[in-house]
Amino acid sequence: MNAEHTTRTDRTDEGATDPTADADEMRRRQRGKNRAMLVALLALVGLVYAVAIVRMQGGGFP
Repeated sequence: MNAEHTTRTDRTDEGATDPTADADEMRRRQRGKNRAMLVALLALVGLVYAVAIVRMQGGGFP
């Protein structure tokens, strides 16, 4: 075997990562996105609720 030809077993996988670590990282990111979506939806619901209360009290938009 010459020096230029390497097989898969001859190389080291320095850039390889643990598949479970990748899955854990994806789950962590997804949880973060889910929480951000929850906050955004709750803010929207709160805004709609506040506008409805103000309009029922007669101080809303014409």
